Amino acid sequence: MQTTGQHCAAACRQSKRIIPVHGKEKLMKITKEIDVRGLPPPVPFEKIVHALKILPAGAELTVLIHREPYPLYDVMRASGFVWKTQILADDNIRIIISNPA
Repeated sequence: MQTTGQHCAAACRQSKRIIPVHGKEKLMKITKEIDVRGLPPPVPFEKIVHALKILPAGAELTVLIHREPYPLYDVMRASGFVWKTQILADDNIRIIISNPA
């Protein structure tokens, strides 16, 4: 089990979206995913905030969580992140966060 504050390598996955453009592949965006469903507070908040701190400009973070993280929305708003929240069929939450900086 990882302790709080460690790099989220075990919980994060990183991929690069490659989109064909006029017959050529063009690297569009780095996407990271973190799954914090079922973790007790404040671990999900801490893991997400850590992932946001190391998220490169122009990159995207997808978070899977078991409840809406209202305090996180305030932190993201104050830091200039933009996001979209989706409620999934199993009542979990998917948040897609972009770092426009």
